[in-house]
Amino acid sequence: QGTDVASGQFSYKTAVAYQPKDRDDPIYKRLKSKLNSPTGEDNFFLRMNGANDLYAGVADGVGGWAEHGYDSSAISRELCRAMDEFSSLAVHSGASVDLEPKALIQMGYDKIKKDKVVEVGGTTSIVAHFPANGLMKVANLGDSWCGVFRDTKLVFQTKFQTVSFNAPYQLAII
Repeated sequence: QGTDVASGQFSYKTAVAYQPKDRDDPIYKRLKSKLNSPTGEDNFFLRMNGANDLYAGVADGVGGWAEHGYDSSAISRELCRAMDEFSSLAVHSGASVDLEPKALIQMGYDKIKKDKVVEVGGTTSIVAHFPANGLMKVANLGDSWCGVFRDTKLVFQTKFQTVSFNAPYQLAII
């Protein structure tokens, strides 16, 4: 991030890295033709609404659905598509509208349920908004994690939301 001293506004730069599971695993091999996600079960979106307004999110899809013959990447992929679409609407006629991350997750989930684009699946989700004033807002559902470090010290972190070990709260279509 950088700050424009004259305007007092933050600007953001982004980078993404990912490593999907091995798709040659026997569980995924029979689904290979149905899978449409280079990031595996997990997906992300980044929406720059100008240099001073960034939305970012990750959806961590539940891979176990592949064992039952379903595309386990579908729900995380479609959720991220919907959240990206809605976050692009946060700028109207040049005026920025502050769309809360929690509302963005709900809007995305409602859209994929209504549109019936996902047959079956489950995902956790974390979304952050980085506005021009530099005050990050974040919403987390499940066992994803977000940490903020300053001078190598952890100054903020989200909390995991789980029912029990390896059973995070999640958005699901069953």
